[in-house]
Amino acid sequence: CERYFWALSMAPTIQPHILEELQELVKTKHRDNKLWKTIILTMAAAVNKYASHEEHSDKIVAQTVHLLRNEFKKCKGDEQCQEIYIKALSNIHNEKTIPVLLKIIDTAPKKSVARAMKGISKINPELWNKDVVRVAEEVLQSSKTYDSSARIFALDILLRSKPSLVLLSRIVSILKQADKSRELKEYLLQRLVELSEGNNIFKKLWKQIYIENGYNNYDTLGQGGLSTAFSRSFMPNGTLSTSQEIVGGV
Repeated sequence: CERYFWALSMAPTIQPHILEELQELVKTKHRDNKLWKTIILTMAAAVNKYASHEEHSDKIVAQTVHLLRNEFKKCKGDEQCQEIYIKALSNIHNEKTIPVLLKIIDTAPKKSVARAMKGISKINPELWNKDVVRVAEEVLQSSKTYDSSARIFALDILLRSKPSLVLLSRIVSILKQADKSRELKEYLLQRLVELSEGNNIFKKLWKQIYIENGYNNYDTLGQGGLSTAFSRSFMPNGTLSTSQEIVGGV
């Protein structure tokens, strides 16, 4: 039975009535916990597939997001339960999930923030709004104890949001903040170099900040972190991107 759902999630085309049946299955919550999780993730993957091929998919996407939001609320502090719904919302890759994921970041346990930030990062940056940028900066700059991955995703969202000179200056300022980890700073440095290589506008902004704010020194550029990030284009419309965050040494 579980294999059927995984196969369904990989199907090239999805019919609306199948999505409706999956929604009903999610509502009934199967007693087999593993199968229940598979059904939820299958529904999210199927809706994502359906929305990418059908022009008039707004209604079914909205219904699915509404269902997942309501089921998430029923978890009532159960982090494992919350995690599966956050993962499902993240797998839809649709702008309609943004308000729900932002609400989760504000209210859910800190462990859930990283997954919610990751979900937003999967959505086309053109669909991000001011609230996404605001929340991402709050996570990055906050003195709260967040999972380090949450700050990495927040940083990546900010850098990909076509930041203004003022916003980029605030982002880069973490290089001089003693309370930020050297791995986060090292990741930022590598992303700044990477984005400058492929975007002349970004390169000019970073160069202006670099010169005007005194970042040309060893204390700033020699963070000593082990984290890495790079992207390489290897075919038309195809890019290999990877990042590795090293925490606590090797």
